[in-house]
Amino acid sequence: MTIPTLKRICIASDADLTRTLKKLDQKIMLVTHGDANHPKHINKDTVKTALAAHGWTSGRRYTLTGTQVGHVAIPA
Repeated sequence: MTIPTLKRICIASDADLTRTLKKLDQKIMLVTHGDANHPKHINKDTVKTALAAHGWTSGRRYTLTGTQVGHVAIPA
């Protein structure tokens, strides 16, 4: 499986996620920490809900490393 080449933005909190979605208007990959016990972990459902709330579409998710997950985010 080929991971798409998109601008990657690391998200460490719900506030980071909201800020990012408000200022961008291009297809991106949101990078979150995959370990649920990590303090910077953001649940995939939280990402999906935030995307929908800001008019974005949630695309496919990819495991980037053992601890990072990339969420493709597509603006409306």
